Amino acid sequence: MLFSLLPLFIAFRFYRGHKNNHIISLISIIYTIGITLGVAVLIISLSTINSFYRELKSHILMVIPHGEIEPVDQPFDNWPLILDKIKKVSGVQTAVPYINFTGLIKSDSHVHAVQMKGINPKEENKLSIMSQYIQADT
Repeated sequence: MLFSLLPLFIAFRFYRGHKNNHIISLISIIYTIGITLGVAVLIISLSTINSFYRELKSHILMVIPHGEIEPVDQPFDNWPLILDKIKKVSGVQTAVPYINFTGLIKSDSHVHAVQMKGINPKEENKLSIMSQYIQADT
């Protein structure tokens, strides 16, 4: 019981210890307000970071694959065998083949390089939640 009252006793002595010197009491109040605001900002920022991390994990990272396997030597003919082996690895939820290519898009006066990835729409539902955000036949 004594240890639970000790912080209150110290705080009371800290504020009431200098009755005749009001400037010290003012400085103590300003310090206390500053520490309170600092702790409040810290709690709010940590809460915001935790919320952002939860949203990042549940929405943004569900669209992006967590890993990609690409062959060193082209063409990659035996990909069905490797895909079956990857699906059997513990911790792997799903594996889907994709096509990756680079191209150019030209408008009237501009040329832009683009990188395209394509997967089978039937397999895409296993991989990410993007199909929830895309209209049919687009």
